[in-house]
Amino acid sequence: MLAHLVDLDPFASIVLCLAPRDAALLAGAAKAFAAAVRAELPRLAAASHTPQARSLEGVQVASLLRSVPSCDVFFERASDVIREDCEAALKAIAELLLTHRRCKLFASGHCGRGCPADFAPIFTRMRALSALENVVQYASSHSSRARLLLDPSGGPRLFYWGCAASVCARDIAYARQLDDRTPRLDFSKAELRIEFRGDSDEIEWGRRWWEAQPNGAPALNEPGWHAYEGSRPRELTSLSDEEEEDAADVEDGNSDDGDGEARDGADEG
Repeated sequence: MLAHLVDLDPFASIVLCLAPRDAALLAGAAKAFAAAVRAELPRLAAASHTPQARSLEGVQVASLLRSVPSCDVFFERASDVIREDCEAALKAIAELLLTHRRCKLFASGHCGRGCPADFAPIFTRMRALSALENVVQYASSHSSRARLLLDPSGGPRLFYWGCAASVCARDIAYARQLDDRTPRLDFSKAELRIEFRGDSDEIEWGRRWWEAQPNGAPALNEPGWHAYEGSRPRELTSLSDEEEEDAADVEDGNSDDGDGEARDGADEG
């Protein structure tokens, strides 16, 4: 009698098996619950320190983002291998993306000013991709729903961009205007950014590095994000011998930056 329900999703199967009276009671309870959530939302948002949220999902997303240790993911010097102390942030991001399908993740790769100009765009894209690959790997090891991160039906959710050394050069130059000592800023990293667009919420987490910064640093060109679909472009899968030599140059943080002042590792790899 119920064989025709086999091909339906679990929720539809349950609802269609309910007697009309039970279905009406369930619908009424759902409406009452939704009304209670709306009434309690300001208190829930305040309790979770997420006053910007306007929906229950918004509160959940904002609350989870508060638990992420950092939006910066650091790499071993002259490498796209992520440091162990950054794994907690990537795992938290993976859990967020699995739970909330309207969240999108953007990864921007950086490097220091010692990186050769013709190699820096490739190198920083590899770092950004490495961050995304680790998020997908963590998701896959903990949930069968990891495929949802790369499901094309809802549009891409993971994006990457290589900044070369442009952000590094700008940020260090303007940090020096505030402090005449050489700032020790580590740009062996990728910056992560989350965007959530709900029915009544727009939540952003992470820096808009391409915009003018609070310390007066000017805006940069907007990124032309690439969608990550589960595999690296061919040119980003491995390094040629010449590129490996360039990568080795990135590790040298003691070169002069042109203004007569040694960097002494200020912008690292």
